[in-house]
Amino acid sequence: MYKVDLPVDDSPEKAVERRRSAEKTRKARIFNTRLRVMGLDLDALNQQVQEKKHQQNMERQRDIAFDKLRKYHDDLLLQQDIDEREKRKALHTDLTQYRATHQRFEDSRDADLACNLKETLTITVPEDKLGPASMQIFQGEGLETEKMRREQMKNTEKDLRAQKEDNERKLNGKQA
Repeated sequence: MYKVDLPVDDSPEKAVERRRSAEKTRKARIFNTRLRVMGLDLDALNQQVQEKKHQQNMERQRDIAFDKLRKYHDDLLLQQDIDEREKRKALHTDLTQYRATHQRFEDSRDADLACNLKETLTITVPEDKLGPASMQIFQGEGLETEKMRREQMKNTEKDLRAQKEDNERKLNGKQA
């Protein structure tokens, strides 16, 4: 009647123990803020994080590309400025050299007047045979222009002194 050798059924105790451990892990998961993931879609969040990182990476690459393009244009403008300066400098030296060789002041028509080279002007044709269109020496010009200019200045000074004396005599005559 009594069967002693039957195994004791531990299944309700094991079930209770299993529930207690499940409840313990659930509480640990809920009350631990680092491990709590209840109500969150981790896949969607990870995808959003990846998209944001990708967008930031693309913006960084775009900024780097714009910086390279800006630097390229700055270098290009600086090079153009340097080239333009060199061209102007070369043109200026060429112009100066041309003027020095082909447009000398000594070769101009007025060089004898400005440089006092009056002896260089020589007329081979007699003056009485020259017409008015071939005049090269006009009245008041010639070899003695400085002497004539000094005489004119002396005459104007004399005239001014005479006018001042006349004005003073008239004033003195009116006052007396």
